[in-house]
Amino acid sequence: MAAAALVALLPGLGYSAMVMTESLFLPVFTLAIWLIFRAILQPTARRRLLAGLACGLAFHVKPHGLILPGVVAATVVLFEADRLRRRAGGVYTRRRRWTDFGRAIGRHWLTALGWLLALSPRVFLAWRFEQHPHPWSPRAVVGHYMELAEGGSLEAGAFMLSLLAYFAGWALASGILPAWGLARSIPAALGGRPDSPGPRLMAILSGTVTILMLGLIARHTLLHDDQWRLHERYFFVVLPPVLIYFIAREPFRAGRRLGFWLRVDVAAVAVVLACLAAMRLDMFLPTDTPSLSGMLLFTQTDWIPRWMSALMAVVLAFSAICFIWGPAKPAWRWTALASLFLAFNIGFYGTQRRLVGVFAQADREAAEAIDQRLGPGEELFVLLDGMPRGHVWHVTFRNPGRAVYFSQAGQPWWGSPLETTDEGRLAPPIDADRAWLLCARPWRLNRPPNTRFEVSDLYYMGGSPPLRVDAEQWRRHVAGEARVVSPPSPPVEAPKR
Repeated sequence: MAAAALVALLPGLGYSAMVMTESLFLPVFTLAIWLIFRAILQPTARRRLLAGLACGLAFHVKPHGLILPGVVAATVVLFEADRLRRRAGGVYTRRRRWTDFGRAIGRHWLTALGWLLALSPRVFLAWRFEQHPHPWSPRAVVGHYMELAEGGSLEAGAFMLSLLAYFAGWALASGILPAWGLARSIPAALGGRPDSPGPRLMAILSGTVTILMLGLIARHTLLHDDQWRLHERYFFVVLPPVLIYFIAREPFRAGRRLGFWLRVDVAAVAVVLACLAAMRLDMFLPTDTPSLSGMLLFTQTDWIPRWMSALMAVVLAFSAICFIWGPAKPAWRWTALASLFLAFNIGFYGTQRRLVGVFAQADREAAEAIDQRLGPGEELFVLLDGMPRGHVWHVTFRNPGRAVYFSQAGQPWWGSPLETTDEGRLAPPIDADRAWLLCARPWRLNRPPNTRFEVSDLYYMGGSPPLRVDAEQWRRHVAGEARVVSPPSPPVEAPKR
């Protein structure tokens, strides 16, 4: 119950109020981790098959679920190697150890079979509807995500820096104590210390899934985002196993604690780093990092009511008091962690309601106007070139159209090229009578816009004459000679207190 309560307090659960894959991915991913734990600890046929099916199901929700077969393989190898090492000695010969090791790993063929069975709907889709010549190939199953995995070059130094930032964000989002406890437990679990199999397996499994997930998203962020970012929504699904392990192990660690001044330093450094990181957040999408966005209550005092900042400061101070001066008992540690998550929630929902509401008001109004303008069967094309990224997010969230571009340089992976003739005529991939184009205001077209917004214009692509963009402006933009850039955001006055 304590673990469930802490997981429910994670600020990332705020995604449940949004139409996002993260809303479903958290319970499905947690279910898969639980079934993997049971299948390795007591590998009955039923448990192994269910674990494989759950791993495949997670992929259908979000492609990040593809790391789960690797999690199973790495955890099985580490856990079984540690188990057999503990049994070494006496008449237990080296040959028999290797034989048992091979059998322990080989019996998870049933887990792999369950995973393949769960992937079979995707294979059928690639074969029957996409007409792929090799439906069982990784490229057919993964789709365009395979191009993301293969494309781009990565510098080792940049990757290590991104990975270090993600580990810091993960440690803060988990509440410091669970991350520290897991980091201390993994070497002990693999180092031969006497312990029951369950906690050892949970430490190995939690550490493996965390390392693989953070490595995956650190690489993805560098290769396919338009700037350095920290996406908490990518890794918050690995927090439940860490919290569960923390709750399960804390009663056995009563009386152990960090030094007083070290606890003070940890608390102070965590708050300072969180505030500094929050100051770097983009105002249009703080949901990428819900835990850090809560610290905006301390860094954006002109926009946030003082009573809300004061409330978060009180809850955060109570958490620090429990952490620094509380007795070394599990209940006090759980209370400190729950108070920290509560403070994050106050800050997250406060910034969502106040700060984001002010900055995104014009974008939301534009999205609502576009939604009312488009008729049944009509589709919106959002031109990314020169468009403020926050405007794109808000419009496409309400109107799930297609993101298109003239020049691929610097564009996100989810955009697609918009065909344009040398004369500047726009050729959408559907009937022009069913298409609308939203572009940044600096673009010059041959017809007046149907609707003008603060930073964008909406055009109907059908009718006569055919919609064209200024050919010279288009050519210079694509050639990189004179790029069309986002117009400056209009000034926004702080709300009156």
